[in-house]
Amino acid sequence: MAIDKIKPLDDFLTGARTYNPLKKTTDDEFVVHPIENYLACGIYAGAPLGNWQTIRDLFAAAGQVMPVGARVLGGNGKIYAVGAGGNGMADPVLGGAGWTDVSAGGSGATGTTPTTFSSDAPPDPAKVKVGDMWKTGGATAAPHPKNCVMVWDGSRWMLQAGSPSAVVAEAVSYSGTGWKAVNLTEYQNDIGGSTSGTEFSIGAPGVYDIVVQINPGSALTWAGAAQADWLGTALQLLINGTNVTEGYNVNFAGPIAASPFPAAHPLVISNIGNFFNAGDKLSVKLFHGAPGGSFSGAVNMRVVRRS
Repeated sequence: MAIDKIKPLDDFLTGARTYNPLKKTTDDEFVVHPIENYLACGIYAGAPLGNWQTIRDLFAAAGQVMPVGARVLGGNGKIYAVGAGGNGMADPVLGGAGWTDVSAGGSGATGTTPTTFSSDAPPDPAKVKVGDMWKTGGATAAPHPKNCVMVWDGSRWMLQAGSPSAVVAEAVSYSGTGWKAVNLTEYQNDIGGSTSGTEFSIGAPGVYDIVVQINPGSALTWAGAAQADWLGTALQLLINGTNVTEGYNVNFAGPIAASPFPAAHPLVISNIGNFFNAGDKLSVKLFHGAPGGSFSGAVNMRVVRRS
């Protein structure tokens, strides 16, 4: 590149005049100070001038403010540029007016270090970059989980550490036969989902484990002392209304001499390690197969986020 193309370095090398980084013009002075040379060339080349506090103090000592376009390295390792209406004298990490985060621009090879945020509310999306961490709090609202460590992948917060879960259940008293949709009551929800009627909605995309069971101690009862029939229960896990996992538990066959007949084994079905999108809906159905009988007990569903 011709030397006349890299103003103001040309003037500095020839000693003709001094470039004023504030005015972006050359003055008629012949004395060139090394720090002025450094700052002027850095501003012209669009390079970070150095740590913000150091650069701020240099400009303040000269009775100047940083010009628009000047770049500095913030205390969080990110690169910031002075924007229109700013003067560079407020801490960029605090999000002061006039700063623009430029660390994620270009090829993305910025050399910046990850930042760790700790708060109930999610960090400002304009201030996060790939690899940044967020420690959620005990009051973090949906769709984000509570008391976990999250990492920003460029488009969403992924679970890094913690096992947030939700437990929804119903105390069921069900007479007759056939399938019954289970109404869900929320007993625990650290996961950021939501419960409405017979559905639990996934709050944020990720990998989840789901376990549904008939609680131990649930019983099958019937009317009459000598029914000759089978007593059976079944569970279905449905995703967006489609049955994806099913389990059966046949408790008895043949003449029945007493009631109630306790469930000999709890029935458990699971769906492990599947990816769900935000808004996917989980629901459960219970089947009772004893004519004239009833099911008395509880069904619960536990949802755990893994990533």
